[in-house]
Amino acid sequence: MAAQLGNGPVLAALLTHTPSIVDARLTTHRGSALGETPLLLAVKQGHKDAVNQLLNAGSDRSICLPSGEHAGMVAITHGQYHLLPDLLKEPTPSGFFSHTSNDGLTMLMAAVIQGEPQAIQPIIEALVKFKAQSQDYAQAVSDIIRVKTPMGDTVFHLAARHGLFQQVHALITGPQDLTEPDQFGVSVFEYLLKYQNTEQIQTVIKTHKLSFDPRIMDTALTCANYPTLSQCFQAMDASSPSIANAYKAHAQANPIETHRKLLSNDRVAVEIIREFRLIDPSYIHDWLSLAIQSNAQECVAELRSEEHTSELQSPDHLVCRLLLEKK
Repeated sequence: MAAQLGNGPVLAALLTHTPSIVDARLTTHRGSALGETPLLLAVKQGHKDAVNQLLNAGSDRSICLPSGEHAGMVAITHGQYHLLPDLLKEPTPSGFFSHTSNDGLTMLMAAVIQGEPQAIQPIIEALVKFKAQSQDYAQAVSDIIRVKTPMGDTVFHLAARHGLFQQVHALITGPQDLTEPDQFGVSVFEYLLKYQNTEQIQTVIKTHKLSFDPRIMDTALTCANYPTLSQCFQAMDASSPSIANAYKAHAQANPIETHRKLLSNDRVAVEIIREFRLIDPSYIHDWLSLAIQSNAQECVAELRSEEHTSELQSPDHLVCRLLLEKK
């Protein structure tokens, strides 16, 4: 009760008189355990002084509620983020960061799902510091960030879907963290394209040396705007940075499906159509029929102007024009 109410003097007296109560679990009047220790009760209520009293007295942060949540997770789920720096002080208990609750979430995953940067930041800082201590610790952090939810999501997928990728970027160890698909078949990098985070896209590509992947083109055609897509290809240092050339290579396997994806995004389609004007007009008629079917009005207008231009430049049209001029 003293921990739950944050009554420091009473709590201090109790810990001095009976130190063994530091991790005693709360029970009902019939003796069944509720699983709550004084620390967990103090964390739930957000009593910072009581939490530090208990930690200094040796309270075990890794003891869990029946839900599988330890003190750090309880602080997150109850919105007591101000307690995290204290709960994350070294040395942390073994498995504190990698432990998963009954829902299959690590502490960092729970913080990302809550969507609160102030919950995420202390955990990231602790993991980065932990990672820098030795190669073994670095491997341990690598294992922690590759834990997946029961649905197959890593913490990076969760962060990308919640618009919090910038918060967890410091933990990325390689391209596999960005290209592995989630439960929906979408990679972290594809989410960045979807949300059009241009600056983060360029940083990720250059830092982790991402190479072109057909899935990137599929996602980019339907989600990204043209400047984002253009900068994406340039940052990849592709042998042919032209989006039109990349599109042409990608369309060879399944041209109709690729064309449909392109035409579902009018703004990107119009820019690529204009770029094709200088490269290869062979797709113009195919695009026009599909654009009419899809009611992609901007594309139809652009393609009809392109079709008209192509006809004016055809050899037959030039011959007719010369004959008319002679008359």
